[in-house]
Formats: sequence, structure tokens, C-alpha cells
Amino acid sequence: TPPVHANFVAKLGAELTPDQLDTVKDKMTYGKVKVTYDAYCDIIPALTEADKAKIMELLKRAREEAIDGGSAA
Repeated sequence: TPPVHANFVAKLGAELTPDQLDTVKDKMTYGKVKVTYDAYCDIIPALTEADKAKIMELLKRAREEAIDGGSAA
């Protein structure tokens, strides 16, 4: 994680609850974690809870990278 990202998240984390911090991150990335997660669940209805947890973990990791990526434009 780049220092700027870590500093940004640390400062937000000092002021927000973990759920609020997740909400800010979701807003910054246009809610793509939920949209993509829901799509995986729709496309592959046989996913186990372990599969779903792993997908969510990877999507949130990707969200962190997207925040560092800058503008979506």
C-alpha cells in the first residue's frame, strides 16, 4: 500500500467507524464491490459461503487498489 493511501485511510479511520470507512471507500469506487459481488452470486448460484467470503475479500482488495488508481474518467 502506498504511503499516501495508508495515511489517508489512517486519518479517515481515526474519525470514522469501520462501517463508515467502508461506506466512504464504496462511494469513492462507485459501489463496484456490491455490484460485482451481486453479479457473481447471480451468475453462479451454487457458490458456497466460503466462495462468497473469498470473492468479497478479493473485491475489497481490488477496491483498495482502485482507490490508488485515481480518476475513473
